[in-house]
Amino acid sequence: MISIHTCEFTLQTNYKKFNYLLSSAYKKAKKHHRLGDSTKYKSGNVKVDEALGSKGITIEYHNYEYRKMIKIIANPSKVLGGSDLKLWKPTSRNIDEFLDLLNEYLEDYFDSEYELNDFLLTRIDFTSNFKVGKTLVPEYISTMHKLGKVTKFKPKFDKTYYSSHPEVKETSFDLIGKTNHIEFTIYDKESDFKNHEKPELAKKAKGILRSEVRLSKRPAIKESLSEYTSYTNLTTEEEFTLLALNSYKIFLKWFIYIIPYGHFHTLKNAEKIVSNSNFSNPKKTKMLRLLRLISEKKSLYLAVKELNTRNISEVIKCFEKLDLSPITISKHKKISSLPSASNSKKPNPLG
Repeated sequence: MISIHTCEFTLQTNYKKFNYLLSSAYKKAKKHHRLGDSTKYKSGNVKVDEALGSKGITIEYHNYEYRKMIKIIANPSKVLGGSDLKLWKPTSRNIDEFLDLLNEYLEDYFDSEYELNDFLLTRIDFTSNFKVGKTLVPEYISTMHKLGKVTKFKPKFDKTYYSSHPEVKETSFDLIGKTNHIEFTIYDKESDFKNHEKPELAKKAKGILRSEVRLSKRPAIKESLSEYTSYTNLTTEEEFTLLALNSYKIFLKWFIYIIPYGHFHTLKNAEKIVSNSNFSNPKKTKMLRLLRLISEKKSLYLAVKELNTRNISEVIKCFEKLDLSPITISKHKKISSLPSASNSKKPNPLG
């Protein structure tokens, strides 16, 4: 199941209006100590109001020199009465329910001055939980790291960061788009809850591998919307509804772009599967060469580059037909195979 974990709505405003709204928030927060400095942002003066925190909503006041913004960050699962672990499946009915509740909370917070359509949709995260079992979660993550470079993406963290934070590499695989404003992560949900000091949820998250595809900025959202409608004057609620109803397609498009379809095997077993296939000898030769290059270079991107064939998409399709991923498991692992992280077979647009 594909869900929406987080969405962000932004209101650009002027100096006078921004100060009025922030002052109003301070007055309401005075007795509750709910408004303070954000520790999430490295630059700028950002205040966070947790007035609606119990509803799954955070309000941020971004006070930059030339820009004044108010951001609404919402977790639809929590807004609808669920939790961060149990995801919701977007349907026309519960999307309307989420938007109605969000509007209700915002109108109350802003004393009916603003509603959701006054804000722009500026971020949306598509999420899926893969129940693979506790012992296999680290195996998947270490195998993902063998992807290395991915076209149009770069690692979120460099080698220096991993050297000083080895636990990050052990529990997650993270990419950010070079220019497309897409972010991708696949991580150990149990470890994530432990890091956020949520031990009870961590117990329930054992064996869950969570993957997220984030459209992190407005251009990525507009690009995604253009795939499903030619209209450019949709309201914010209409934009959210359209993307939510197409959550599955949007998530899968980027998931399979990054992670080739198929089960994972050791190099030795993968070579056997290819060698015993019914493909022509020239195709087998290219497939075997790609397997060995990926194993050697620890990068699908660099392996494809060195293979230097014009029909790489055909080579990848051959792997798909065998239900075999070209990414192999280290021979030093105790396991010899891993099921595909995705049960949905779609063409890989690597070529």
